Amino acid sequence: HDASTFDLDGCEGHPSETIDVFKLENKLRRNVPRQCPSCLNIHGSVASRIVTGKQVPVAVLATSLYQQIPESPEPRESALPGGGRKLMMFSDSRQDAAFFAPFMDNTYNKFKQRRYLVEALNSKSEAIDMQEWAQRARKVAERAGEWDEGSSAAKRKRDVGHWVLREWIATDRRLALEGAGCAVFCLRKPDRFTVIDALSGAPWNLNQEEQWTLIQVLLDTLRYQGIVSFDDDSATFSGIEHDDAIFAPRNVPCYLRGSKSISGKRIYAWEPAQNFTNKRLDYLIRILRRKGIAKDQAKEFAFSALKKIWESINHPNSPLAKLFERGPHSKYRNETNLLRLKPNWWQVQLAGNEVNRCDTCGTVTAFAISGVCPMSGCTGTAKPYLPEARQRNHYYNLFTTMEPIPLKVSEHTAQLSKEKAFEAQQDFIGGKVNMLSCTTTFEMGVDVGDLQAVFMRNMPPNPGNYVQRAGRAGRRAGNAAIIVSFAQRRTHDFAYFEQWQRMVQGAVRPPSIHLDNIKIIRRHVHAEAMAHFFRANQEVFADRLESLFDPSSSRPDELNGYLAKRPEDLKERLKRIIPSSLHTRLGIDNWEWLDGQGMNEDEKR
Repeated sequence: HDASTFDLDGCEGHPSETIDVFKLENKLRRNVPRQCPSCLNIHGSVASRIVTGKQVPVAVLATSLYQQIPESPEPRESALPGGGRKLMMFSDSRQDAAFFAPFMDNTYNKFKQRRYLVEALNSKSEAIDMQEWAQRARKVAERAGEWDEGSSAAKRKRDVGHWVLREWIATDRRLALEGAGCAVFCLRKPDRFTVIDALSGAPWNLNQEEQWTLIQVLLDTLRYQGIVSFDDDSATFSGIEHDDAIFAPRNVPCYLRGSKSISGKRIYAWEPAQNFTNKRLDYLIRILRRKGIAKDQAKEFAFSALKKIWESINHPNSPLAKLFERGPHSKYRNETNLLRLKPNWWQVQLAGNEVNRCDTCGTVTAFAISGVCPMSGCTGTAKPYLPEARQRNHYYNLFTTMEPIPLKVSEHTAQLSKEKAFEAQQDFIGGKVNMLSCTTTFEMGVDVGDLQAVFMRNMPPNPGNYVQRAGRAGRRAGNAAIIVSFAQRRTHDFAYFEQWQRMVQGAVRPPSIHLDNIKIIRRHVHAEAMAHFFRANQEVFADRLESLFDPSSSRPDELNGYLAKRPEDLKERLKRIIPSSLHTRLGIDNWEWLDGQGMNEDEKR
């Protein structure tokens, strides 16, 4: 690019910036480039279209809208989790409506739980143990009305334990509290920890604090792999298992040993196999490379240092050994002497000015040696990530300022059973469900009570549908309705987004029936014929109507036999009812309507 061609003073209302654009040379045998030019990591593809998705933008907007809805004025509803707030979400696609309900419920509640956790740290300037964090977060959540009064103490304890441990192993690192720059996990240093001799001399030359920082970075790689124990001294996390769904995709117990990993058993090795690398070896190599040491030498020194650190971890009397739980595999009992990180040694605190962000891959970290980014393979530098810069991050703002209002989301679509649909409807009306993801089933005919906001996840087919959906809100006196419509990436939505007046102020065509519609007329002829038959054969109607169409019964031909006699009074009735212009076309006079003669295939349908 050539930045000189841009008018950097020409944009009004916001600063202008140029963005570096790179051309990637792809290998011929690959359809898409897989190696990121910044961090050098391998992915399925590093090139993707910059487009808005169908779910995430709607979830972001719905979260903001829900935050603005006041609680219900009804005391019975305001006492419920969510304060009786109601938001109806419309979608024309049944699949979209069904998918969005659990997506929104999971996404919003995960963010809300992280808001509880941040709030629990706000009055603490120093690091606290994770167990204390869980206790403080529980009090915050209780004040916010997270649980109804019937929830047991055991459930509340388990829920908060799940939230804390999920953050500890960072299942979605970039969106977690650490990745957003809100919180920092750190290790308590054992009293007897001094230095590891191999790291004190050349080529490392690291002092005690730098060595402890390095230990933190290396053990973080284990934490991110889920090589942790949930057993703590105070039993704060008792009853929580690794296979709980909240920890997906890391909801399996993982273990560590010095060498020879077994991926099928989730046993990982501290050091990689010969001629391979792992995140720990890679980080050590990059530290030495930044010091100017040649690649081959750096790998040799790094591998030696990795072994020395492991010796210190694996020695029973070593200070670093205290950081690990040692024992057998929970499933493969013949695999023994395996290690996992203990939660007792980990603490957490609000992120301050010590937080850094990589200038290449964007990884946020509080620990780095010589500015080397902890992300595997990244060549970037970890630089100070100050609060002013963090405030430009949507998730940082969400976790630090969001009002943690409880939310329960349910779907209401045609694929639900009548019982489930009715239950969801009643829960929404009563305030137990705060957000209802529905299709056209709720456009009319159902009174949902006091509703202040409606969100349309796509532009409705026409103004009539818009009026029906928008009209769900603001029905009670004194309530102003809030209607939000989101245009999806399709021609119909774009057209109405550009000319929204056509939808909001558009003419609503009244329902109409064309009396010369051949399909409607023909159905009416059939209805008259059956009614005439039943009047003459009342015992058939009283007995069992289905028998007329059941081949195994003795009556499948009774209707045809009756009409084959061509009752004159039926003919005269049809001639009076059917417009005379259609008599010949339908064959009213000569009874051709019985077998559809004189009609094309489309008319017969």
